[in-house]
Amino acid sequence: MPQQVPGRRPGAKSPRPLPRRSVVFGVGLLAGVVAIVAILIARGSGNRPGPAPAAVYQDLPAEGRTLGAANAPATIVEYSDFQCPFCKRAAEEILSPLRERYVRTGKVRFRYQPVAILGPESALAAEAALCAEDQDKFWTYHDRLFAEQAGENGGTFNAGNLKRFARDLGLDQARFNTCLDTRQHEKDVQAINEEARSRGVTGTPTFFVNDTRVVGAVPFAEIERIIEGVK
Repeated sequence: MPQQVPGRRPGAKSPRPLPRRSVVFGVGLLAGVVAIVAILIARGSGNRPGPAPAAVYQDLPAEGRTLGAANAPATIVEYSDFQCPFCKRAAEEILSPLRERYVRTGKVRFRYQPVAILGPESALAAEAALCAEDQDKFWTYHDRLFAEQAGENGGTFNAGNLKRFARDLGLDQARFNTCLDTRQHEKDVQAINEEARSRGVTGTPTFFVNDTRVVGAVPFAEIERIIEGVK
C-alpha cells in the first residue's frame, strides 16, 4: 500500500551578523522568543492542532471504535494508518464534520479500522489504540495519536510515548502498559490488515460508504454526496 512521503524542508540560512547598535536589542528579542518557545513546549502545543475534547464523543452512541446508531442508513468504514499524514488530514477535515452532521443525527454509523502499513511504529500505535479501546478510550486516544504525529518511524510512537499518552488521558496505566508490553492486540491488527487487503485497500485512508469505495483525504463534499445518495 504505497504512501507519499512528506516533503523535506530546506535548511535555514545562517543569519547575518547584527550591527553593533542592534546587539542589545537583538539579545533582548532573542530572550523573548526563547521564553515564548519554552512556554509553548511546556504546554505541549507546538505547531500541531490539539486533539478534539473528549466531550465531543460523550453523547454519541459508541461501541469501541464504532460511532453511531446501529440502524443508521449509511455505514462508513475507514482504513487508516496513524503515521499516514493523509489520514491525519482526513481525521481533521472529514471525520469532524461527518461526526457532527451525520453520526450525531443518526444518519451514519462510522467504524475506524487501524491498519499498519508504514512500519513498526504504525503497528505499535494501532495496538496501543486497541489497548485504549479496552478501557473505552479509543476515540480520545485516536485523536491524541494524530495530534502527536511527526513523521514515520522516528520514535514518536515508541512504547514510552504511547504509555505517556495513555497516562495523560487518564487510562489505567498498569493495565495499559501490560496490554502494550505483551502485544495483546498484535494479532488483531494483523487481522485488520488482512481484512483491508481482502477488500482491495491499496492506500490509506480508504473509506467504504456502504459498498462505495473512496480513496484518499478527499474533500468532505465527496463523502457527503455519497451519503446523501443512500436511501
